[in-house]
Order: sequence, then structure tokens, then C-alpha cells
Amino acid sequence: MNFEIDALIWIGLFFTYLIFDILYVQYILSVSKLNAFQAANIGVIMYFLTAFGTIQYVSNFINIIPIIIGSWVGTYFTLKYEIKRKDNKKRGAKLHSPKIKFHKLF
Repeated sequence: MNFEIDALIWIGLFFTYLIFDILYVQYILSVSKLNAFQAANIGVIMYFLTAFGTIQYVSNFINIIPIIIGSWVGTYFTLKYEIKRKDNKKRGAKLHSPKIKFHKLF
């Protein structure tokens, strides 16, 4: 067993699984909305990302640590964003910035 920590691999795994869990939340939302095309595309990307992580932690089980952290962060912040977006939608607010009227700036 290899117990060495490679910082570059750890950073890559963290961001890979952060992105994976962002996609996973979006995948669940797409499936619940019966959007087959979007769900299928997200699923393919998720399998690709999972393969990278699996290869890394099979070769060195200590690599599971950045996977766990990235997964938690990705899920937590994506759900917080979706909750905020849903609440703002109920209130009729928009998340994007207000339109700037350039003729009033000059």
C-alpha cells in the first residue's frame, strides 16, 4: 500500500468531487423534472469523474480524504444555492444583477 500524499492529486480529487456533487444535485433535479436529455448528459460526465476518483483511491486509500471533503462541500453549497434560488423565485426576485441602463451612466 502506498501512503504518500501527492498535493496535486489531492487538489484534483477535491475539485473533481466538488464538481461531481454539484452535478449530482443537478442530475437529481433533472430526473425529478423528467428532463431525460439533461439527466443523461450529466450522468455521463459523472461517470467519467467517478472513474478518476476510483482509480486514485484504489491505488492509495488515503486519497479518499479529499474526495470526502470535496463531496461534502459540493453538495452543501449546491443545495444552499438551490434553496436560496427557490426562495427568491417564490418572492419574485431574480438572482442576476439588475439591468444597467447605460444611457444613464454617461
